Amino acid sequence: MSSGVELVQYDAARRALEKATKIDEAKAIKDKVTALQTYARQRNDIEMEAWLSEIKIRAGIRIGKLSKELEKAYTGGRGKFGFPNVGKPKLQVLKAAGISKNAAYRYEMLAEIMKIMAINKSKLQTLTLFDLLGEGIKYEREG
Repeated sequence: MSSGVELVQYDAARRALEKATKIDEAKAIKDKVTALQTYARQRNDIEMEAWLSEIKIRAGIRIGKLSKELEKAYTGGRGKFGFPNVGKPKLQVLKAAGISKNAAYRYEMLAEIMKIMAINKSKLQTLTLFDLLGEGIKYEREG
């Protein structure tokens, strides 16, 4: 594939991820990229594999953002149970998309770390992994 074609396809995948409004849409893109990545690896196309890795990470971030927005089913005390105001409960949506609760949590943390990095662009030279993990723990407690 020529570099121009790869760039067009890369941009198309990026735009599709940005437009994804449901977890299953972002997951489908991630799954397609995983298959293409395997193909690129078999063909020893290192450049394409790197581009696909970036799209795969972007898909994970998008899944994390969408997952964080989902409402959980809740209990209101002894024997009381309720559903979200809109849509299905979070675990049901994740299960339908083929995403485990643990994977969704990791995607949410990845999305949060990327958000922190975007906010702290000027401090990125001094921002350490410990800082990012500390912010992630703070996010978990607040969320």
